[in-house]
Amino acid sequence: MPYYENVSWKLLLIKDRTSKVLVDEIRKEVENKQIEESIRREFLSNISHDLKTPINVIYSAMQVEKIYVEKQDFDILKKYNDISKQNCISLIKLTNNLIDNSKINSHYLTPRLENMNIVEVIEDNVMSLVEYVKLNNIDLIFDTNTEECYLDIDREFMYRIILNLVSNAVKFTKDGGQICVVVNESDDKVNISVKDNGIGIDEEFIYEAFNRYSIGGNCNPDRKSGTGIGLFVVKQLIELQGGKIEIKRNNNLGTTVSIEFRKGI
Repeated sequence: MPYYENVSWKLLLIKDRTSKVLVDEIRKEVENKQIEESIRREFLSNISHDLKTPINVIYSAMQVEKIYVEKQDFDILKKYNDISKQNCISLIKLTNNLIDNSKINSHYLTPRLENMNIVEVIEDNVMSLVEYVKLNNIDLIFDTNTEECYLDIDREFMYRIILNLVSNAVKFTKDGGQICVVVNESDDKVNISVKDNGIGIDEEFIYEAFNRYSIGGNCNPDRKSGTGIGLFVVKQLIELQGGKIEIKRNNNLGTTVSIEFRKGI
């Protein structure tokens, strides 16, 4: 019989973990699917609400207007016309966001860049929204440190950007509040900021604000929370024009969204 002296033996155990890894992957995939389905249901619910509510308001206003046309009460007619206009703007914003979101998914969204005075473009957009904001008992102010600054931008993109940012500011601003849109030009860049003195957004939401379907939980309870695609679309529209965007909660009160475009790009 052989004799083994001073020989050490090692035992190697091999365990097949393939089945456990596969189970973990399947479980993770199912959990992700459940999360996606929950987000999808909430998104569709919000869209249904955002479509149905303005349409019902506009239809109701039209019915009431018939009465005041017969009475020739033009002050009341103007009031209901303003209400209809406000809800039409909401529908335009929602429609644009849905179309842009679809184009982004298919990589079909491209800007039509033209060399334009950014100050004039922003001012025109802001002025078109003054009455809309005023109907929410909020003041909308435009300010600039320059009268002319030319950049290669897409005018329609800029309208959608300002419409989304001002509408979002309205959600976080109480009655009697103020929203300021400011254009600041420096040597090498242009900054466009939308600042409100409202209740501010959640600190945690800042880190996911530009994600698709993200909805902040700190909105004014009197206003709709939205679909969660507005800021996502805004970020895409800005980046397609060579700009960048950031959002922050102000130290004292409200929120500031800043857009930056470099000159000569």
